[in-house]
Amino acid sequence: RLKVISIPHSGSAAARNKALAEAKGEFVYFANSYDLFDENMLTKMVQKAEADGSDIVIDGYSLLNQRFQEITSTEKLDQSVLPQTPCTPQDLSDELFCTFPAVIWNKLIRMDLIHQFHLTFDESLKYNSDLVFNAIILAGAKKISLMNDCLLCHRININPYQKKESLQEFGDGLKAMAHLFHQ
Repeated sequence: RLKVISIPHSGSAAARNKALAEAKGEFVYFANSYDLFDENMLTKMVQKAEADGSDIVIDGYSLLNQRFQEITSTEKLDQSVLPQTPCTPQDLSDELFCTFPAVIWNKLIRMDLIHQFHLTFDESLKYNSDLVFNAIILAGAKKISLMNDCLLCHRININPYQKKESLQEFGDGLKAMAHLFHQ
């Protein structure tokens, strides 16, 4: 079953933490309101997780601009770098964080993995609150599966006047990584 949760503008970390507190299912998927999905995306991802016994299922994606025009060609995850799928974090060793994008919006995650590490999103960060979350789930997963299809179109903001926000985003990314080393 799917449950949509809305809260007043509090930032993505607060919304995601609310979703985690409310989640009752075996899996969780964090969607952005501005993304486009294949109508069967979640069904296909859950089926893949169950068939492979995976903690995480990762989907490829296309990037769209604000007018919903494709910026990049459909990006499938490069399965040639994987020794097998499903794979383990140990299979990828030093390549784990280079292989998978450090974003939350293309991953179906087993709730047991989140509970195992008592994970939440850092609400003090305006940007990159999912960096630490991603690093822990990727490193802690027993199995990671990849979808062969691209089922997601992610819309990004391409505004040349956002230099100040870009600096804050970079700074928040550094803070998020510092939090990881202090856990």
